Amino acid sequence: MRSIEAKINQPLYAKAMGHTLKEHKQTYLRELQGQTLRAAMAKLAEAS
Repeated sequence: MRSIEAKINQPLYAKAMGHTLKEHKQTYLRELQGQTLRAAMAKLAEAS
């Protein structure tokens, strides 16, 4: 997840971890998107 946040070369990072870029994105990007959505919803709740 940190590699995605830091915008590190994702194909290289996926290979280093032993899986495909598709697996890498499906596993970690999905979690980051969920975290981003939860953070945005929390900000909206604070504003109201």
